[in-house]
Amino acid sequence: MSTADFPAASSSFGVARTEIKSASGQRFLAQARLMVEPCLWCWEIRNSVDGELITSSWTDEWVAYDSSEEALLAAEERVAELDRFVCQHDVDDRS
Repeated sequence: MSTADFPAASSSFGVARTEIKSASGQRFLAQARLMVEPCLWCWEIRNSVDGELITSSWTDEWVAYDSSEEALLAAEERVAELDRFVCQHDVDDRS
């Protein structure tokens, strides 16, 4: 996955969004959201088709970030981890 695989992030006050294409070709919507308390950013990864929440840094991991850019970079890394996990299970299922 590279930054060339997805468009530049769009943002409005308190929210930044970008689409991420995984190495396997799946597309996800990554959203960085400014939380009120504490005043930090968290990421959410959603299904790009129906918007269903897949995972969240705050809800699932209790992790937050100082900036939206940092949160979106962490979301990219999480998509890559999810992709590796899915690919590994595909290999294991074929064995």
